[in-house]
Amino acid sequence: MNLNLVSVFIVFLCLFAGRIISTYLTPTVPGSIWGMIILTLLLELGAFKKNHVEPFSNLLLKNMALFFVPPGVGVILYFDLIKREIFPVLISAAFSTLLVMFVTGHVFQFLSKTKGEN
Repeated sequence: MNLNLVSVFIVFLCLFAGRIISTYLTPTVPGSIWGMIILTLLLELGAFKKNHVEPFSNLLLKNMALFFVPPGVGVILYFDLIKREIFPVLISAAFSTLLVMFVTGHVFQFLSKTKGEN
C-alpha cells in the first residue's frame, strides 16, 4: 500500500477547514460536506493534482463498508421509534431521494454543457 502522508494531510486539512466553516459560519451544514466542497474546489482550481489525494482516497473507498456500521447500529438502537414513525420516515426518505436525484441530474447537465462549451 502506497499511502503517503501528503495525501492524508490534504484530505484532513480540507476536513478541518470544513469543520471550522461549519462551526463558525453555517452550523446547519456539516463540516464534512464543507470539507468535500473545499477538496473539490482545490482539485478543480489546480491547487494540487488528483494523484496527491488518490492514495488516501483509495484507502477510504476500499474500506467504505466500515462507514455504514454506525448508522446500522443507530437503526437497531432506535428501531422501536422508527417502527412507530414509519410513514414519516418513508415519506422523508422518498422525498429526499427524489430531490437528490433531481438536483444531481440538473448539476450534471449544467456541468456537461459548461465543459462542452470550452
